[in-house]
Amino acid sequence: FEAGEITAALDLFQRAIDVADGNPTLGDFFFESPLACAINLRGLARCSLGLSGWRDDLRAGLAMAREVRGMTQAAVATYGYGAAILNGAVSPDATSLEDTADALRTAERSGDDVALAWTRISHGLMRLRVLGDDPAGMGPAREGPSTSISAR
Repeated sequence: FEAGEITAALDLFQRAIDVADGNPTLGDFFFESPLACAINLRGLARCSLGLSGWRDDLRAGLAMAREVRGMTQAAVATYGYGAAILNGAVSPDATSLEDTADALRTAERSGDDVALAWTRISHGLMRLRVLGDDPAGMGPAREGPSTSISAR
């Protein structure tokens, strides 16, 4: 996916979704829900290719990740919001701010340093973009497109 082979990655994400057959915890070795991650990544791949349905994928991946929590919630919130926002596909909003805050609270309770680092990054990005918080003195955030992942 990150190497630019988006079409091939999309096929792999779809295969993982098909194999899971609706079971969010099938293959839960590292991520509590590989299915939530695959749906989220399929959404990002679709977004990259300009295909419809990507917002639905991001919403579905986030909802599933919220249910299972842990590393899955951290990864899906970080990649789902981070990649879409940093690439200008969506603008951060109150929903993205709350979703990343929830993922951060979960990570803080989990004791997982990787999940905590990921959620600190994604929630910090949302705070900077939505609230204009600038604790590091980096200056104002650039205005992005007026779209969001949420259907509001």
